[in-house]
Amino acid sequence: MNYQKQEYLECGVTARWLELEKAKNAYEYALQYSSNQRYGLNEKTVSNITPYAIQNDQAAKIWLKEQFPNSGTVQIVHGREAVCVVDTEQFLDNWNHLFMPGRDDVLILHNTSDVIAFYYHEEILEIGQRLPLR
Repeated sequence: MNYQKQEYLECGVTARWLELEKAKNAYEYALQYSSNQRYGLNEKTVSNITPYAIQNDQAAKIWLKEQFPNSGTVQIVHGREAVCVVDTEQFLDNWNHLFMPGRDDVLILHNTSDVIAFYYHEEILEIGQRLPLR
């Protein structure tokens, strides 16, 4: 079991981990929204990008809840072989236990809206709206 799966279990977060081929496809799709110039979202495929420097977990949790619909699920892309689907409400309540400063760079895509987030290891969140891909 990879460390992410173990951490999700330890946090009590129910995650459905994608099989390898599906995870690779989800990763390739998500990469279109990630900048190849810097850590963060891609300005060409994401609009209204808003950065948030995490000062404390509670304030960041409130901010995230204001940005994300609390229904549906999110797809959390840790890497090419580690992609899971989690209930949005569980994600919003537990995100700070799932991602580690200094280690994780993660894309989070909401399944029923165009909201996308990027958490990167320097404790920065970016939120934006996915644009239609050509």
